[in-house]
Amino acid sequence: MTKTSQEYFQNIITQLQAKEEVSQLKLQVQEEHELRSVTESCLIENSITWNRVKALATDTDSICHDVEQNVLRIRQCQRELKKRVGMTSQACLTGSVQHNSLAAALKEGLQLEDNDEDVPTEIRQLSTQQLLQHLGAITGDVEQLIAKATVHTSSLLDISPSSVPGYS
Repeated sequence: MTKTSQEYFQNIITQLQAKEEVSQLKLQVQEEHELRSVTESCLIENSITWNRVKALATDTDSICHDVEQNVLRIRQCQRELKKRVGMTSQACLTGSVQHNSLAAALKEGLQLEDNDEDVPTEIRQLSTQQLLQHLGAITGDVEQLIAKATVHTSSLLDISPSSVPGYS
């Protein structure tokens, strides 16, 4: 072989090696692009899941506040009922043992202090029947709120921990 043919073959080998390197670099760039796409997709999914968790937690916090307010209203109604039962049993001139024992059992069962200062006027002005209906409505509200909070809690617990950012 002559020097020219050696240079020619060396040049061809160099070009083939360069083409191989370019092909490998293109393949690497393509793989990195695919990896980036998958990573971005995972980050978007994590962001959506995290936003869902935050929304459920915020709504559940609001529900808990509503339950707290309803429990306060229930206690106010109970205080008013206790007061009325106490007044009725004291005012009863017949001395009915059944009535007095019922009043005593109700008063004891409610276990409330005799502080009726926090009972709003609108509750004091209700008839006993209206007060019982009001108490029933509040109890229904509390039941609905507890059911909703339970659904939210279940939803939060069903979320895969690996999909929550910062959770290892």
